[in-house]
Amino acid sequence: MLSIGSEAIFNADDPNSAHFFVRRGQVEILRLRHVLGTLSEFCGQAGATDYLEAKAPIEPLRNKVERLIAEHKRTEATRLESEKYFRSLIENSLDIITILNADGTIRYESPSVERVLGYEPFELVGKSAFELVHPDDIWRVLEIFDGGVQKENYTGCVEFRYRHKDGSWRVLEAKGKNLLSEPRVAGLLSTLVI
Repeated sequence: MLSIGSEAIFNADDPNSAHFFVRRGQVEILRLRHVLGTLSEFCGQAGATDYLEAKAPIEPLRNKVERLIAEHKRTEATRLESEKYFRSLIENSLDIITILNADGTIRYESPSVERVLGYEPFELVGKSAFELVHPDDIWRVLEIFDGGVQKENYTGCVEFRYRHKDGSWRVLEAKGKNLLSEPRVAGLLSTLVI
């Protein structure tokens, strides 16, 4: 995001001087007060990748702002296309993709759960993943799950029966990976196959 902001910091020698600098894709206006060292040292400490003195021609600043806006638009368009691509893959996958919290609560359920097990995703999100596991299989499933929670990047596989919405049982194979330490997932990723 491109923003222009200001801070009430004044240069003791010239209270009307303003300095512009670009930091992490933002253009900021600073009014300097009691700056120890040079402007370039100050801007470097503030995280600036570029800056202009107030008395510098405005054209370079405008060019940089235009370049940043164009770059931001390209990056955003690429991100949106990538997001659409991966959403399409997940929504059309034949496998059920599930993300579980460390306590086994379902945080995400892919749309394919309806085709395979008869549930709409919202019917399972927020519930324990183990509620519908067959009683004869639950201990084996819990053992694999507990082992996976304890070990970072653990990958495990288990076959078990899961109750379909119509009350019948489906045999599923779950392959899971511990991604609790991965900030973008922060959960246990599981794919379920009939």
